Amino acid sequence: GIPMTAALRAAWAPAVRENFVGDAMHRDLREALDGRFSADEHALLAAFYGSEFGVEVSGLERAVTQLPPAAQLAAREEGLSLASRADETRHAQIEEMLALASADMATQIVGQSVRSMLIGMAMNGQQGDIEVPWEEIDAQLAAIMPGIAADITTTQRAVMFFTYQDLTEAELEQYLGFLRTDAARKLHALVAYSAGVIVTERMERFGESLAAALSRVNT
Repeated sequence: GIPMTAALRAAWAPAVRENFVGDAMHRDLREALDGRFSADEHALLAAFYGSEFGVEVSGLERAVTQLPPAAQLAAREEGLSLASRADETRHAQIEEMLALASADMATQIVGQSVRSMLIGMAMNGQQGDIEVPWEEIDAQLAAIMPGIAADITTTQRAVMFFTYQDLTEAELEQYLGFLRTDAARKLHALVAYSAGVIVTERMERFGESLAAALSRVNT
């Protein structure tokens, strides 16, 4: 809960719109991945994602990411319930999927969201020339992220149980077979790393833009 003063509110939205532009961020990700895969790797990835099963799995995953906030919370609760009733095989499959799919990307992105909150708290009410206290903010972030990361992992696990609930054990094993390939591991690792870098860079630009906008508003 950041107290949104008039000055912070006036500066916040323009700084967000300036720095977090979806098309530009997607372009940055495409450029980060461009030329990183061999022809054989491209062929393997295209064969899976272009297959009927690949399209089905991708559709399930995309549908969950597009749920509104209230529905996401409901999915988490249903996933926790599904996990409590699942057998050992299902649990083992979901745990391996978490490890293979570079699920730590969500932790990085949530961490940057928390960082934005800390930026707002640090600069709220400041006057004159405003500088972002990055060292203080990052020290606070490092202190609170372990607890947040544990909760994110619990949530991811629950959401995976929810997302793949209609897939059979054999179908999950088929998906895991793809995720175990070198090409899929490379894809998920590169996407996770690149997305983390992109979001971190944008958050740093956001902090500087917010400081500059607040300085102008305060004068």
